[in-house]
Formats: sequence, structure tokens, C-alpha cells
Amino acid sequence: MHKHSLHLDQQVRHYYVHTPTATAHSNMASASINSKLPVVFMFHGAGGSPFNAAKHYGWIEKADQAGFIAVFPEAMRQHIAKSPHFKFNPGMWNDGSGQGFPFDRGIDDIGFLKAMLADIATKYPIAPQSIFLCGFSNGGAFCFRAGIELSTHITAIASVMGHCWPSKVNPQRALSALLIVGDRDPLNPLDGGLGTNPWGGEQKFRPPMQESVDAWLSLIGASHQPSLAKKTGSTLIQKFGPGTTGKNFTYINVEGQGHEWPGHPRLLDAAISGPQAPYLFDATELIWNFFHSAHAVNQVGGDAHEIS
Repeated sequence: MHKHSLHLDQQVRHYYVHTPTATAHSNMASASINSKLPVVFMFHGAGGSPFNAAKHYGWIEKADQAGFIAVFPEAMRQHIAKSPHFKFNPGMWNDGSGQGFPFDRGIDDIGFLKAMLADIATKYPIAPQSIFLCGFSNGGAFCFRAGIELSTHITAIASVMGHCWPSKVNPQRALSALLIVGDRDPLNPLDGGLGTNPWGGEQKFRPPMQESVDAWLSLIGASHQPSLAKKTGSTLIQKFGPGTTGKNFTYINVEGQGHEWPGHPRLLDAAISGPQAPYLFDATELIWNFFHSAHAVNQVGGDAHEIS
């Protein structure tokens, strides 16, 4: 992966880029307009890292297979001068929840994402109408926030085990979104309640995941009754829309799934994240298929703005 650094708010922020194998050794600057590529940002969870997100969730392999640019941003650590550590020095995103040190310090992760978009546009042959965000847990919650505050720069979003926190959902334009949850998630309980705190201290109340669903359905102007509902094994898939904005929402509830990325090896101890369901589907594959559908639509006529 290629490491890039940005100076923002008197801090140095880092992100890592993987270009698909077919173009990894080409002259990116001289690429023609027909070879511009979709971009997928993968935001790691609280305490995670861009390297774990790249290695364990299969995004590099999927980028090589499907031909998109994969970007792995690094969250701000609690103690900047110290090395990252899940337990003692976690990195976290300012996800709109109004909680944690990123909120207390006013860390501008929206500004970081906007700066990354502008920087990437000068270094790689990106398709500005096909910019996708996905994330896990705190990273997934940040994708919802960014999908509201930077909606004109983004095509679609996906969150795995992450809430839509902002109470004022009023973007400049609506986006299609995908949310994957597990009914055995102890950190973000499906029906709400006190979530497990991996770092000790006071447990925080988590709203029901249905509130995130309802918020996004209202945003896209879709009926709260699914247009399609099917159960495959222990996975319930519900699709909503298209709403009055023409956008869709997909909600996937995995029975027996804890706070882990479905279809890939667990990253956390079961005492923290709960059970990992038997392999039912690959979340990475599913998310890319969702993004690819949006990319195909935008090749016909997207309305995302140029990066600036």
C-alpha cells in the first residue's frame, strides 16, 4: 500500500492506498478518462487500524479482482505521541455520537475526509461520480455522518455494526445506504441498551439499530415497509425504496452474529465482541456488489460533484 500524509489542524494524518494490480505499475497521472476508477474508503473500527482493515476484510483482494482503488484512512489516536494499541491507545473517529475523545477534542474527521478526496484526485485516476464509503462499528457510524455532511462528494455508503448517530439528518442530497447488523452484538445491541465497553469504565446506552434504519428511510423518502424481505438461512435481508429521492436502503440482520465482520476471521476476543456466526456470506463481497450497482447507474448519469 502507498502511504500518504496530510497536515491538518497542526496534526499529521495518514491514509493508505491500494491500486488494483492491473494499474499498480502504470503511470497513474497519464491515465485516460476511460480508465478512471471507482474508489472505496474503508474506515476501521475504534481501536482498529488501516492495516487490519486491509488484511482481514479482504478489500485488497476485492480491489484487484474488481478494479477499484481501495483507501484505508487512519483514525486519530487518543495519545498521539504513543504507538497505537487497541486497549491502551485506540484510534477513533468523530462519528457524530457526541461521545469519546474525538468529540471532546473537536477532531475534524470530516475535514480529513474532504482533504483525502482532494489529495487522491491529484494522485490517482479516480472517477469522482463513484466514491464509496464503508466502515466497521465506529468507522461505519462515521460513514453515516460523512454521508450526510459530504453527500455531494459521495455516491453510496455501507456500515457494518455502526449506528447513524446525527439527529439532524438533512444532507444536500440523499444517498443509498447498506447496513449490516448482528443480533448477538454486545457493543451495539440490536434492540438498544447498555453496550459493552471494551476499554472499561461506564457502559454507554446504545439506541436500537432500528432508529438508524428509520432515520435513513426518512432521509431518502422511502416507505418504512420493505419493498423486498427474504430470509436466507439465518440472515434476514430487507430492501426499502426507491424513495422519492430515487435512493434505496438495504438492511441485513445476521442471526447469531456478534460485533465482527461477517464472512471473515474474528479480530476481537469473544469476551469482547460476542459470537462469530458460521459463514453465511462475505460482507466485503456483498458491499462491493451494492457499490457496483451504484457505480453502473452513475456511468449512465451520476450527480456527484467533482472533488474540490
